[in-house]
Amino acid sequence: MIKREAILASLATTLALDRNTPIGEFKSTWRSLSDGELEKTEEFLNGPIFEWQARPVLVLAVEGGTPAERNAAMSALIEAQVALLDTARQQLITAGLIDDLRAVDPDFSATDLWGAVGVKAADLTIEIDYWSDQSVG
Repeated sequence: MIKREAILASLATTLALDRNTPIGEFKSTWRSLSDGELEKTEEFLNGPIFEWQARPVLVLAVEGGTPAERNAAMSALIEAQVALLDTARQQLITAGLIDDLRAVDPDFSATDLWGAVGVKAADLTIEIDYWSDQSVG
């Protein structure tokens, strides 16, 4: 198994969600983990060993209520997901799968793509640094 797949599968399990789920009908909140991008940041021929950075994206949406209520619901959802990411970070480091995991500031521009009144959406990119002996990540 490619190490990136093991990392993303473990992350999805810890976050208790599916990967790459298309949006459908939802009530209140919706979450999915998109596999995102992968970049090789360093290559060492003495091994060979490859340093990677994966950037999966946690896609979040909330619906209903007033704009202020949606903002509050999104803030609470992001905080909850960041807490779960902290747990996932510790588990993945302890398992020897990653060196580090961090969430970057959420991107709220995804709201324009949804085109639905009463929905607030955000993309939360997760940067994961790890090493692998495989040239495919």
